[in-house]
Amino acid sequence: AAAVAVLAAAGFAVSAHRRPALPGRDDLASPDPSPRRRTAEVATLFLAAGGVLLLRRRGLAPAGVDPYLVCVPVLVTLACAVVMLRLLPVPLRAAGRLAAGRRGATAFLGLAGAARGTAVAMAPLAVLVITLATGMFAGAVADTVDAARQRAAGLAVGADVSVDGIIFTPGTGPVLAALPGVVAVSAMAVEPDAEVRADTGPAARSPATARVVVVDPASYATVLRRSGSGQRRPTALTSATAADAAGAVPALVSAAVAADLGGARSGATSVQGRRFAFTVAAVTGQLPGLGGGDRFVVLPAPALPAAPAGADRSDGAGGPADAD
Repeated sequence: AAAVAVLAAAGFAVSAHRRPALPGRDDLASPDPSPRRRTAEVATLFLAAGGVLLLRRRGLAPAGVDPYLVCVPVLVTLACAVVMLRLLPVPLRAAGRLAAGRRGATAFLGLAGAARGTAVAMAPLAVLVITLATGMFAGAVADTVDAARQRAAGLAVGADVSVDGIIFTPGTGPVLAALPGVVAVSAMAVEPDAEVRADTGPAARSPATARVVVVDPASYATVLRRSGSGQRRPTALTSATAADAAGAVPALVSAAVAADLGGARSGATSVQGRRFAFTVAAVTGQLPGLGGGDRFVVLPAPALPAAPAGADRSDGAGGPADAD
């Protein structure tokens, strides 16, 4: 950017001296922009407006980089500069007409020169454009960093507050729900390193390990919705009810666990010493509250034939909660 600015200033100076010296003054009339300049300005306005609409509708795609959307802050800055260059002379001319009837020529001459768009008068506008560009760039970076931090925190914790332990008593959930500021609580049974074995295929002979989590879909969805983390309950846990308990439990597995199972769509695992057969209902990449782990199996509590002995973790929404 510095090199372009220096070369552009030098180019303008050289081009000004190469023009033939004709009688008269060039600063007595406002220059009429050429058709090419008008076309470039209108195109910049349309590109900036379209980029803002697309950015608000789609956002930056996490899977790749869209050069057009990345350039939106620069396009908006250029569009604002074009608008200011076109609209600024209007109030300056009005102020010049008011100053013409007053004593002294300083205000009148200054406003008249600024309204005609001389280079000296446009210097403050250039400073304003640079300030605007810097502010927009800083705002875009701050918003991107804040969104990434919120998403990382939501995936790592999954709620406003998380309490971990080893088989809480049944009354722990109501006690946590009664704390001031807590609006929702979801209890989970977590087996950090459970054995996951497929029913058929080579994976049946070589079991893998994964994190198995038993959740209540309804309370889990309430915590995610009211915690403000921006995460949502996977759709595979929506239809899991107690009617599924007669057969295999529909499970939500990570992509790594699905690869370990091979072509098998069913398997078995254990939670707190109890063995459960499951079928793969859906495969997902991430799950809020697992700290970004890529090996997990989620079982809906209403579909289990027998409930675990107790909860190992409770997630709560609301705050600030009493840490003690």
